[in-house]
Amino acid sequence: MELTKDNNIIKINNIYFYVFVATPLALLVADFLNFGYKASLVAFYVAAFTCAVLDGRELKKSFQDYIGDALAILIFPPVHTFIRAKAVGMNRWGWFAVHSAIVVAVFLITEITDYNQSIRQSACEVVTEVYKDEKSDVQCIKVTDLKKVSEKYYRANAMLTNGVDMPITIEDRGDSIYVTLTPLSHLLD
Repeated sequence: MELTKDNNIIKINNIYFYVFVATPLALLVADFLNFGYKASLVAFYVAAFTCAVLDGRELKKSFQDYIGDALAILIFPPVHTFIRAKAVGMNRWGWFAVHSAIVVAVFLITEITDYNQSIRQSACEVVTEVYKDEKSDVQCIKVTDLKKVSEKYYRANAMLTNGVDMPITIEDRGDSIYVTLTPLSHLLD
């Protein structure tokens, strides 16, 4: 992007700004790597503040009198995007909308994956309890391949300590779940 200042053309390197707009994706990466909620937020804020500082340095190289707003980054990063875009003559509402859309998409995706993770964990606990009730020391290690088949029902596999991947059906009853185990006669021996 080029701006004029005192009849001189100034070229602005926006790479750190573009990366800043994409920093909410760091939350997805951290969530995918199972960093946990606090570690994901730390990864996001470190990436956001780093990009904002580096972008500020680029703007100073271009003789822009722009000072980033750390509070805007902390509370709602698209506000910082709006302020920065306005300062350099970019489409501020467009960039605000893009950054807000990314934030909302990341929020929705992490909520869905967190919900699916809680269903997996609860189902695994139920499978282990079923085996305990049958006087077996087989336990569920984890639930894999979770697929939603209808509004309340999921199909998955329970990985057991005896080496079996048992197909299960999970019913989400709102405040609890109900797990149906596939009847394989040799599993309860």
